[in-house]
Amino acid sequence: MNRLLRDAGKGLIAFLAAITLIVQSVLPVYAGTAGAKSETSASGYTVSEETGFYTLDYFDRIAINSVRGTLTIKPGEDFTISFPNGWEHIPSFSVQDDILVVSGRKSADQEKSSNGSVVVIGEDEPAADGNSAEAEPAAEGESAEVEPASSTETSEANGAEPEIVITIPSGIGLDTLRVAMENGNLIITDITANSVTIQSGGGKLVMKDVSLGTVDIYTDSGSVSVSECNFNSLNIGMAEGRVEINSDESLARCRMEIGTGDGEISYNGTSEGDQYMQPGNGKRFLTIQMGSGDISIKG
Repeated sequence: MNRLLRDAGKGLIAFLAAITLIVQSVLPVYAGTAGAKSETSASGYTVSEETGFYTLDYFDRIAINSVRGTLTIKPGEDFTISFPNGWEHIPSFSVQDDILVVSGRKSADQEKSSNGSVVVIGEDEPAADGNSAEAEPAAEGESAEVEPASSTETSEANGAEPEIVITIPSGIGLDTLRVAMENGNLIITDITANSVTIQSGGGKLVMKDVSLGTVDIYTDSGSVSVSECNFNSLNIGMAEGRVEINSDESLARCRMEIGTGDGEISYNGTSEGDQYMQPGNGKRFLTIQMGSGDISIKG
């Protein structure tokens, strides 16, 4: 079971990555530097002074691939994306045709930003003359001073991952949300979406106060918590970990197929062993298949 789930997960990662890169190839790419002064960047996005806080154009679809750290999607006053001040590994991002594409893929592949300069994702931006920016040597007789690392750089060195935050104005629903993470935490709060697909190598997934249509979640390990929610179809595949579902609406008429290879299923406080099926007579579906771990369902 574990191997099947892992193989299916890897296949979906490759599929989502391919879709993201195809979309990205026809969109302008920008990899800015967090902490820039408030101004309009070369890509046309407004940059905040204190953090890497970018005001974006309208979007109702999101495609995210290979980001690192913690990703948070939540309501806000405007369409924005932000990064920690001083973070050196800002993902590329762009909005076109109402699609926000974010990619943290770090490789030798080079992309062109909207001003025509070449940007290597995950590396320092080139200098104005097109050459890589390098620190100038100290003058003869002077010792080179090394600036202290920022709090973000220190936290990364200690293993802590920074947070990417995407905000959507309250009342704006998403058509599609596609997220592929190698590992890390994903937090989604107070969001409405018609279709959601999430693939993760491991970490914590929290979805709270959400109204969703069709949801597909695949993860190798970690935890999945979906609370204060309503959904039409929720499908979760996990190799090992824990799943908790707390629905705002009654699940009495929901069709369920729940199974875990090594663990226990609890439905409204009652133990159901390691396999549970509910025929239901409604149009809602809940499917959870795990290789190992406990499942708790309330609703």
